[in-house]
Amino acid sequence: MPSGSLRVELLSAFGQDAKMDLMYMKRKAILKALENYDEDTKVIIGRRDVDSKALAGYFFPGVSGEPSIFGERKEG
Repeated sequence: MPSGSLRVELLSAFGQDAKMDLMYMKRKAILKALENYDEDTKVIIGRRDVDSKALAGYFFPGVSGEPSIFGERKEG
């Protein structure tokens, strides 16, 4: 990322507890970013679902990012 920016990337998880495992990984990544980078570092976190938005809101209250739209289109 450009100087002063950090993008939090996660791996995927499978199985019965996959959703909870992903949230724990995201939480750990955010905590490590807060621990290891200056306050003026721009932290970019994917917020593609309700849980991710809530987690980002918890760690960064009052901060929002640019909306992104992801999707898939199939040609007939």
